[in-house]
Amino acid sequence: SKVVPRGGIVYSFTEDLSLKVLYGQAFRNPNFFEKYVETRNVLYGTADLQPEEIHTIDVGLDYLLDSKNSLRVNYFYASTANLITRSGVVLAGELDNTRDTPQYVNSDGQRFHGIEAEAKGAFSDKILYFVNVSYVTGKEKADDSVIDFVPELSGNMGLTWKPNKKFKISTTAQYIEER
Repeated sequence: SKVVPRGGIVYSFTEDLSLKVLYGQAFRNPNFFEKYVETRNVLYGTADLQPEEIHTIDVGLDYLLDSKNSLRVNYFYASTANLITRSGVVLAGELDNTRDTPQYVNSDGQRFHGIEAEAKGAFSDKILYFVNVSYVTGKEKADDSVIDFVPELSGNMGLTWKPNKKFKISTTAQYIEER
């Protein structure tokens, strides 16, 4: 069992402009497979794995342009601990292995932060849109090495056409920078 606090404060400067500050914690227990799998030369679990933990902070500004369109800018920070990874190794010769074999272990964790922006709304009663972009920086493991496979820049956009209340057509596109 674990207590996972979350909280937020919203301050409205005007009816159209507000500031949000959010804090949260979460965890994920290791599953049965991660703890108890034992497959010779393929993968091993670790019975004493600890739960993954995450702490997050978000600070955002929301601006309502008009009754149908809004803008949002958000700074985010997250740190993790005890990430469950397959970075451990059961060496060849141990547990009847004929080769080194991956094993689930807890890693030290990581931290990252960045900024994201979003515009969404409607061009008309029948055409809706959204566009968002995220820039992630400060991608570091607890040992100060760089986190692999997390793109710095990503974005999404989409259009929805609603000719009537029962039918709609949507299209979206996504950009993810090389990882």
